[in-house]
Amino acid sequence: MGRRPPAVRAAVMRLAILAAALAVGGCGLVTVSEPENGSDATPVAERPEVVSDRPMAWSYGGTSAAPTALYGASAGQPTLALTCDREGQLMRLRYATASAAPDTRLVVAVGGEERLIEATPVPGGLEGELLLADPLFDGLGQAASRFLIAAGSEPALSVPGGPAIRRTVTACRRPAEVRLSGAVFAGLLPCADCPGVETVLTFEGPEPGMGRYRLSRDYRDGRPAVVETGTASIDDRFGPGVIRLDPEGGGHPTLLDQGNAGLLLRDSGGNPDPVLDRFPLTRRR
Repeated sequence: MGRRPPAVRAAVMRLAILAAALAVGGCGLVTVSEPENGSDATPVAERPEVVSDRPMAWSYGGTSAAPTALYGASAGQPTLALTCDREGQLMRLRYATASAAPDTRLVVAVGGEERLIEATPVPGGLEGELLLADPLFDGLGQAASRFLIAAGSEPALSVPGGPAIRRTVTACRRPAEVRLSGAVFAGLLPCADCPGVETVLTFEGPEPGMGRYRLSRDYRDGRPAVVETGTASIDDRFGPGVIRLDPEGGGHPTLLDQGNAGLLLRDSGGNPDPVLDRFPLTRRR
C-alpha cells in the first residue's frame, strides 16, 4: 500500500487521538494537540453535536428496497446518511461537509478499526462507499457505541452508533423481498394458556400492494380453530419490508418481518420480540 497523503495521515492521527480521548474522558467536547513530530501536527477539536438549537439524533427511513439511516438535527437535512445499495452489496455513506474537494477522503474510525474511503463530491458534501459485508458495521451497530468521522482538515464528528445503523445494515443484508402472492407460511406459535397454536398464513395477492390474506389458527388444546381474512400490505413505517395484516371488520393489525428464517411476528410498534423470534412462520409453498 502506498504512503498516505499528508491530509489523510493527519485525519487518521486526529481520529486516533480523539478515540483515545473519548475512551478516557467520555463523550464531551474535547480539544487535543497532536505530537509535533511532522508537518501534519495540528490542534483539533471535536465537532459539536448540536446544530442550531436542536440536538442531533438518528432516524430510520427509506424504503424496503433502500433502507436508510439518517443522522442530524433534521431528517430533511441530515449530517450523515447511510443508504443500502443491495444490488451492489454496498452501503453508501453521505457526509455533509464543507471539505468537498475532489481529492478529499472520508475517514471513519471505531473500536480501533479505521477505514479510508474514496469520496465523490455531491451537493452539500461527500459520498463514499463501504462494502455491505465490512465488519466495521459490527462496531458501528453496537449499543452505546460511538464512532468518529472526518473529512479533510475539518474537526472530526463523534457520532453515536447503535440500533439505527444495525437495523439498516441488517435489512440491507437480507435478500430482496420475496414475492408473496400465493405463498403459504406455517408454524407453531406459543400460547399463554395452551400447548401452542398451529398457524397457517396464505397470501392471495395481487402484488404490488399484496392484496388479501387468510390466517388460520388451530389451538392444540381442542378449542375451535379461528380463521381470519383481511388485507395485507407492506408498511415501511415499521421497517423495510414489514408486512401488515389488517383484519376485516377492524381489530388490531398483525405485523410480520421478513427474516432469513421466515416471517417473524413483531409487537404493535414493529419491534422484534426475542421470544417470538424463536417461532418463525416458514414458507411451505
